[in-house]
Amino acid sequence: MELPLFLIAFIIGFIASFPITGPVSMMILKKTLEGKYPQGIAISLGAALTEIIYSAIGISVIGILAGQSSNIKSTLGIISSFLLLFMGIYFLKYKVRESEISGIKEFHKTNKKKNFFTGVLLIGLNPAIIFAWTGISALLVGLNLATFQNLNEIISFSISAGIGIFAGS
Repeated sequence: MELPLFLIAFIIGFIASFPITGPVSMMILKKTLEGKYPQGIAISLGAALTEIIYSAIGISVIGILAGQSSNIKSTLGIISSFLLLFMGIYFLKYKVRESEISGIKEFHKTNKKKNFFTGVLLIGLNPAIIFAWTGISALLVGLNLATFQNLNEIISFSISAGIGIFAGS
C-alpha cells in the first residue's frame, strides 16, 4: 500500500521534531517544564512556519533538478543518502552550548508574539535546515515517492511537514 505524499511529509516532520539537543527543542522543553505552555506553543509554531518555508525551498530545487533528466533521479537518491548520513552523524555529535540560547533569553520572556519570532529566528538562522529538506526531498524523488514538479505538491508537502513538526514538538 502506497502512503499519500502528505502523510509521508507529516511523518517526516513529526519524527524530525523529536526533541534532540537543538536550541528550539530545548527552549520548548524548558517552557513546558516551567508550565508556560502558550510560550512553548508559540515557539513551536514559529519554528514550524520557518520549516515550511525552508522545506518548500529545498523541495523546489530538487523538483527543478529532477525535471531535467530521468538519470538525475538515481543520482539524487545516492547524493541525498550521503547528505542525510553526514547530517545524522553531525547532529549526533553536536552539543548545545549555553551561549547559543543565552542571547535570546531576554527576547522571549512573556510575549507570545516574541516567542513565535524566537522560533522563527532559531530555525531561520540555521541554513542546515534547507540542506536537510533538500536531502529528504531528493531521497523521495530518487525512490519515486514524489516528483515535486508542480506547486500544489510542493505546498501540500511543505505544509504537511510543518504540521508534523508542530505536532511532534
